[in-house]
Amino acid sequence: MTNDEMVLESLAVTIELCGGSSWSKAAVAAVCVQLRAYPVTAVLAALHRCQLEVSGRLSLASIIDRIDDGRPTADEAWAQVGTNDESRTIVSTDEAMASTREIGSLLTDDPVAARMAFKDAYKRIVTENKARGISASWFASLGHDPGGRAAPIMQAVERGRLSDEVARNLLGHHYPAKALPGAQAVDQLGQKRVRA
Repeated sequence: MTNDEMVLESLAVTIELCGGSSWSKAAVAAVCVQLRAYPVTAVLAALHRCQLEVSGRLSLASIIDRIDDGRPTADEAWAQVGTNDESRTIVSTDEAMASTREIGSLLTDDPVAARMAFKDAYKRIVTENKARGISASWFASLGHDPGGRAAPIMQAVERGRLSDEVARNLLGHHYPAKALPGAQAVDQLGQKRVRA
């Protein structure tokens, strides 16, 4: 079975389970074309989530909203950028920063309202970008505390959010040395030589 056939079959089942209203062949074809922009495993997982979560008529937006493409959730994004702590290094997306700009002075005036407004703005921006096929763009903002920079940046490298080259440029001489074969491997090599 091809990827397109798997998506088409799963889409048909999902449409039936979400209210049972039928779609025209043109609508099904248009949705399938839109979904080709995403990895097939992510699309199938999103369709499965729709089967479990969507109680009314299925829409393309419902499917795209559930595609996990590595973007942080609204709560994760808020945890990354929802602070006035200038000493902290953050790694987040342009979408999170755009959402922060939208809430303006609420961040300092009313943190609870700021969080709610941020989440609404973030979900809207992410949904619009996903519908346009725009991928998340990750960046790092260095905090004033040099000692707190390496951990979040290297964690972002491990998760594939920042390249190793970007991390090296950001951290300069504070870039952690990659582990060489390691003391254990060197020790094992020495033991083999002694035995020989």
